[in-house]
Amino acid sequence: MIKYLLRYRLFIALVLIPSIFSIAYFGFIASDIYISESQFVIRSSDAINAAKSSSALPASMARMLGGSSNSTSPDDTQIVVNYISSSDALRALNNKFNLMQLFRDLKIDIIRRFGGITGNTSFEKFNIYYNDFIVNVEYDSERSPIINLQTRAFSARDSKSINDELLQLSESLVNQLNEKARQDLIGLTKKDIDFAEKKLRDADQKLNEYRTKMINKGGNKDFVAEYQSLDTARSNAETELASMLADFSQARINNERAKLYMQVLANPNLPDYPMEPKRFLNIISSILLYLLIWGSVKLFVVGAKQHLS
Repeated sequence: MIKYLLRYRLFIALVLIPSIFSIAYFGFIASDIYISESQFVIRSSDAINAAKSSSALPASMARMLGGSSNSTSPDDTQIVVNYISSSDALRALNNKFNLMQLFRDLKIDIIRRFGGITGNTSFEKFNIYYNDFIVNVEYDSERSPIINLQTRAFSARDSKSINDELLQLSESLVNQLNEKARQDLIGLTKKDIDFAEKKLRDADQKLNEYRTKMINKGGNKDFVAEYQSLDTARSNAETELASMLADFSQARINNERAKLYMQVLANPNLPDYPMEPKRFLNIISSILLYLLIWGSVKLFVVGAKQHLS
């Protein structure tokens, strides 16, 4: 028996023992993982209106007139994608669901449990765990404007709750982006409009003062020329203010048309059964990997022996 074990010790060490562990882990120990999925897009008001208009047209004409008119710029969408994977989103989730404690539950197998092997339960490590395991965001601006969001958890309800909350957080971010754009617009134009209004008030005051002076002292050619000059300055200031107000009004319209909206295409589902781990497939894959390693090591050992002899 011992002679037999020694003869096949390489196979036992590299294939048999690891295979037993794989069968035990994937077959009996590994915790069930539930995956909730959702889909959404970030659109502008223009895109939504264009989509509504084109929907009333034949498909061929809609393509000729407006192309796809899918959504807003990829940069705006990428901001939302980056936020979902950020530590800010994780903090919001952790504050609501006590996420760190949820994924440290001792009922979860030690390999998948947060901090199960290393014992490191810092927020920085949890941020890595969050992006590696809990959340998966798929977005390719060149292929499609649709964002696919997957969330993993060890219960169906938790996976759906996390996905629901991430959608709400994303919508809040979109609203914040809209408000910031509005405030930026007001901040940039208010100063210029205030200056133009002051310029008009000053021109009005100078014109009124000069008119009073003309009445009291009597007018002459010099007075008339100066009055006309002041009147022209006042008229120019009024025109400048009217132009700025018109530009501001148009900028507000453009800002409203560029306003972002989040449109959910597929709401988060409540999983009926665990999608992971794929127990049988994982067992077979791991055994094949062990056989490949064993074969490679055996060839190396045989080659080394032949070289030494």
